[in-house]
Amino acid sequence: MVTESDLVFGEIAIKTRLVTARQIDEAITIQHGLPEWKPLGLILLEKQYLTKEQLENIIDIQKRNLETRAIQLRYIKEDNIFGRLAIKLNLATEQQVEECLGVQLMMQDDYLLRLGELMVKKKYLSGTDVKKILEYQSAQVIHCPKCDTKYNVVLFNPGAKFICYECETELTVPKNLTSTMNL
Repeated sequence: MVTESDLVFGEIAIKTRLVTARQIDEAITIQHGLPEWKPLGLILLEKQYLTKEQLENIIDIQKRNLETRAIQLRYIKEDNIFGRLAIKLNLATEQQVEECLGVQLMMQDDYLLRLGELMVKKKYLSGTDVKKILEYQSAQVIHCPKCDTKYNVVLFNPGAKFICYECETELTVPKNLTSTMNL
């Protein structure tokens, strides 16, 4: 069985021109015939299509790509919250937010313009609006008293209950959470 990790490894190996697509196909065929799964990189190493150093370099590239992707996914999640807040605070329309989120999706993977920056460039928000939304977002964080895990509860209703995913403590969104903000 070829894993997602093997596919990414193979793409990197081909893009860096360390192996050919034919060699990857051969290694996948070998992998399918094995009684137990073996990483694609090890098969390529055993076939002497890669050196140990080349294998380690590809793994390093793969790790960096995964870390970058994790950061981008976190940004996308935060930007969705940012957009929903812009709408909730009547600073932008749903159409403006959707348009800018669509532009973000079209951007190259190695460059991500944050939603607030994009909305300022399009003149949908001012710098002051962005600051106001970010301040509102940071004022909406609560901490689990047991494990100190932080939760952004910006779009939760006051009094809503949820379970901490770290320690399973029941948490309640305070009723006066937004009272510190002058919006």
